[in-house]
Amino acid sequence: MSKGYRIQASTGIHRGDRDYQQDQVCLLNHPRHSSCMLAVLADGMGGRSGGRKASDQVMLTARQLFERYDPDTDDASALLRQIVEESHLVIKLTAVSAEQEPHSTIAAFLIDPDGESHWVHAGDSRVYHF
Repeated sequence: MSKGYRIQASTGIHRGDRDYQQDQVCLLNHPRHSSCMLAVLADGMGGRSGGRKASDQVMLTARQLFERYDPDTDDASALLRQIVEESHLVIKLTAVSAEQEPHSTIAAFLIDPDGESHWVHAGDSRVYHF
């Protein structure tokens, strides 16, 4: 017997007193499993040059890896770790090749079709499970 659930959510960001918003948030439905969802928050580390570039990279990496994720056979925790590690690697390479200091934190959670949840956070962004 499968667990039934419905998620209603929305996101919003405000640029505040800056010229542009460095933070990003997204809710992604899995392309092949309608009851699988990934939520990602990337904090672009305001005050650093390249913060938006770093949060963009977190979102791009999350989208690409989640699209390839198969909840029937793949490990959800491994997917979340891979999002953090690959984002961080590309952000570090960007810092070497550009005259910027891109930094981003991440908080993410994934809900599998069976209703199990998994989460990850790196930096000062956090996910709390109750």
